[in-house]
Amino acid sequence: MRTEATAGGGPSRPPTGVDVWLFYPEPRAADTRATRLAIRALCKEREWGYQERPAKFQRLDSRPVHLVAPVDAHALYRRLHRVDVACLVMDSADVCIRPDVSGPSCLRHLRTMRQLTLHKSFYYRYVPGTIDPAAWVDGFESWRTQVGCDGDHDPRSLPLHVFAVASTEHIEWPATTKGRADFDGRYGAGARRTDSEDHLWVINRHDFHGREVLQIAGHRLQQGVHWDVQPVDGRPIKVHSLVELWETSSYLNVYPDSCFRGTGSSKRLIPRR
Repeated sequence: MRTEATAGGGPSRPPTGVDVWLFYPEPRAADTRATRLAIRALCKEREWGYQERPAKFQRLDSRPVHLVAPVDAHALYRRLHRVDVACLVMDSADVCIRPDVSGPSCLRHLRTMRQLTLHKSFYYRYVPGTIDPAAWVDGFESWRTQVGCDGDHDPRSLPLHVFAVASTEHIEWPATTKGRADFDGRYGAGARRTDSEDHLWVINRHDFHGREVLQIAGHRLQQGVHWDVQPVDGRPIKVHSLVELWETSSYLNVYPDSCFRGTGSSKRLIPRR
């Protein structure tokens, strides 16, 4: 049986809730139904939350892709910061990370669901022909005993579809100690980083907002932790999540779960108020 899986590492961690999210190719809804029902029953037996979403087939400039709705991917990404999540993908599933582009232009802004959830969830891909509904469970259970983040200065805490990287290869770097050092060397370290679009990301520990305590791969962050994302040179910048686009000439609060909080000089462009 061939599979693809990723997991984090570190000391033991406190227990939390569990969600399982399954993405399947919409054209294969009928022939994947039995496996999906078995996975649903498995989750119910363990009292784990279960969600499934279709990935719609599209051709982008002759390239066939299965696209997850950005609103679904955003909901999953937020959930990663509240409970332990297993992200299961049948065949393939991609998402466009920019809400202001569509059609073939999306090709430049596609991320696989693995890339989107990397460092923050357990990922398992059902390659074509794999039907064992429990094939991922042992790996997920092992992942849940470990901690995969050291805190808000760890690049794994960043929403890496909002923080612009020069190459998708750089999304992989934080998975190892050396890679985290390389990431810090390329984009800055600790409480002050600069992404590949020259947006400055600053953590100000004296100015945290919010009541929620988010988690990343078993590590509980400080209440209200966020980055003040601002222009390097004072000129207005645009910052996007999967579902929002903002413009600011001062700064925008960006949280680890990719939620935004506008400031006085910030304007939300998508969706319009």
